[in-house]
Amino acid sequence: MNRPLTLLAALLLIALGVFWGCYRLATRPTAALLAHPQSELEWLREEYHLTDTQYAAIRQLHDAYRPGCADRCQRIAAMRGELRTLTTSGSTLTPAIETALHDSAALEEECRTSLIRHIYAVSAAMAPAEGDRYRATALSQLLGTGADHAAMMGQSHAP
Repeated sequence: MNRPLTLLAALLLIALGVFWGCYRLATRPTAALLAHPQSELEWLREEYHLTDTQYAAIRQLHDAYRPGCADRCQRIAAMRGELRTLTTSGSTLTPAIETALHDSAALEEECRTSLIRHIYAVSAAMAPAEGDRYRATALSQLLGTGADHAAMMGQSHAP
């Protein structure tokens, strides 16, 4: 009776050891990136094979872009709060709601335009092939495919 339990315990310890070792090996690259003092953009350096000069230029672009981005995010959050308040305080579409919707759309357009400009600037600081790949990936994530909206609305626009 003791022998099967001992064997089971040993196998369990071995399995846990193998799991822990695999986990550490799989997460080591990410942990190393996060340990870097400016790890926020380290993934970009690794993924797009940036030289030190390219990385420094992109870091400058990022640092210059961040304050305006944060400001736009705060303004969008405030606008959405205003829209929530306006749309939950009545039972009809009012001119105030229409104005807030228009202002919200303009603000989100300003945000997207600024982000697209930033994406183009960052891609221009990379090697041409890597910049093309970055730009395509970033713009695809930002803009979606159109099918995203159709799926959200429960419709299919497949050809």
